[in-house]
Amino acid sequence: MKGIKNFINKNVLIILVLYTTCSIFFIEIYYSIAITLFLLISCAVFVLSNKENKLLFSKNEIIVYYIMIFSILSVILINNCYAESINSYAAILMQITGTLLITHLFSMEVFIQRYVNIVMIFAAISLVCFGLYHIYPSIALLFPKTEAVNSLSYYNAVVHVFQASGAYDFLVPFYRNAGICWEPGAYQAILNLALWFFLSDSKLGSRKYDLAKVVLLVVTIGTTYSTTGYLVLALSLLVHLKKVTNLILKSRSITLIAVVGVAFGILAVTRKGVSTLTMFNKMAREFGDLNVLFERLSLGDLKLLFDSPVNMLGIGFKRYQLLNTQSANSITHTAVTLGMPFLLSLATMYGMFCRKMKHSFVLLLMLVMFFSTESFIWRPLFLCFAWYGVKNDKSNRNNTYCK
Repeated sequence: MKGIKNFINKNVLIILVLYTTCSIFFIEIYYSIAITLFLLISCAVFVLSNKENKLLFSKNEIIVYYIMIFSILSVILINNCYAESINSYAAILMQITGTLLITHLFSMEVFIQRYVNIVMIFAAISLVCFGLYHIYPSIALLFPKTEAVNSLSYYNAVVHVFQASGAYDFLVPFYRNAGICWEPGAYQAILNLALWFFLSDSKLGSRKYDLAKVVLLVVTIGTTYSTTGYLVLALSLLVHLKKVTNLILKSRSITLIAVVGVAFGILAVTRKGVSTLTMFNKMAREFGDLNVLFERLSLGDLKLLFDSPVNMLGIGFKRYQLLNTQSANSITHTAVTLGMPFLLSLATMYGMFCRKMKHSFVLLLMLVMFFSTESFIWRPLFLCFAWYGVKNDKSNRNNTYCK
């Protein structure tokens, strides 16, 4: 009974990490409440676990932790952010603290395994919902509508969100699979990362249904219609081409899986021809115009760092908002708002994490692509991976995902 309780608690904790990373309801509408609960639950589970095992922090973890705290406090002091937007800084500190505690509850291998398994479940659910939407669009109306502040509104099915507004008075004609995320571009990152870890596993092919799981993730990534998602997917399959080829050759159900994959592909792109046309237009716009690409990557934000040496320490969220600009690039946004010391700390952590993994340079490139197009760089899921980079974990010697 104790083992079952522990299994449930720790899986729920990883689900909480996922929701506080990418769910529109947790990171936009109920952000303060969600992050506070995230820290409280992380602390509670850590304290209860620490009664049985002495979970000590390494010297490197303590140093990095204090550097990041000092960096954020410096931004608050320099920019006089005592009252306005103080909650935003507190939320980042809570995410940094909560994720540090969580990484001491799991070995990196166990965390990745559970993350991949949970994402598989969400992928299956979202694929079913995606298919049902194309058959019966009004299914979205069965769920309560949530008005978003900075993005599209959604009909909330808790384990899936249906995009609202646009054509049909209540739904969008070019429907993209967003899963539980605020937008499909964010969902593809969660899926692609799970696929990368799954393909990196040295046990790949030794278990039943491994190919079916790969197909599940690949097809689901396809339904996001994300240009970044497609690039990362192609890169991931190319790097693991030999393993994927061997997996296909060993499978006895190639025909069935191929039929299912093609069926979903046809379903995804033939709804009145809208999806195919819009997808090609989207890719042409994002990659055919350098000005659009430059604007999307928000590289212009970097100029703010050189306006004054003090800006290198961060101009804060309030000053950035007054500039009346928006950025989807969490790397440049973090550099400008929270300062270079904070960004360099994170960059070092992610570099250390990737260095432990197979195909480390490609994984680091993938993370850069995710962070350049979505506000992920200091979200809970990715902070967990960053802390695993700093953490001294002897179990990594036998980790099936590491070198």
